[in-house]
Amino acid sequence: QILRILRTRSVTAYVTAYPHLNSGSTVVSIPSLTHGWRTGQHVRLRVVPPRGPRFLALAYAWFTARWRARPYTIATAASNERGLELIIKAQGRSTRALYDMAGGVRAEINEKEPDIEAARESIPVRVLVEGPYSGPGHTQLPAFSGALLFAGGSGITYALAHLDDIVRRHAEGRSRLRVLEVVWAVQDAAAIM
Repeated sequence: QILRILRTRSVTAYVTAYPHLNSGSTVVSIPSLTHGWRTGQHVRLRVVPPRGPRFLALAYAWFTARWRARPYTIATAASNERGLELIIKAQGRSTRALYDMAGGVRAEINEKEPDIEAARESIPVRVLVEGPYSGPGHTQLPAFSGALLFAGGSGITYALAHLDDIVRRHAEGRSRLRVLEVVWAVQDAAAIM
């Protein structure tokens, strides 16, 4: 538990609801975390309740089961200027609560606006980010001449992180990868919009 606490950071994240992304997803953007992970890793995320003194809210978020840490794959390449991003499908109770916190219902109404991107709102929330963990080990896709990535539904976040990394390395001239195919299976074609 002590090692987990040492690997945890309290940061401000910006949550944005995307109703048509994978049948309702929340994009969690943490611009202050720009390094410290490798492509393909995941973090555990806790959302801090917005009310009360900050220290008590952090302690409450750490120790209660309702706000327990959940693992999410990092959807951006390591060491980038955008920071760490997560794409979380609104499927269970906790992910649906995060989607609602991001203004999911309001975003569904705003999807009918002519300028969809202008209608999106990013809402700041305090989160505890624990990790990173796991990853592809010593495997580096840019070292191969070809690669095939398979993803299903919200598992596209793993492939997106690798795509982000490959494009960045290719632009810098540090990639041997010349052929890349991504196969993404979704239940509804509207998920790709």
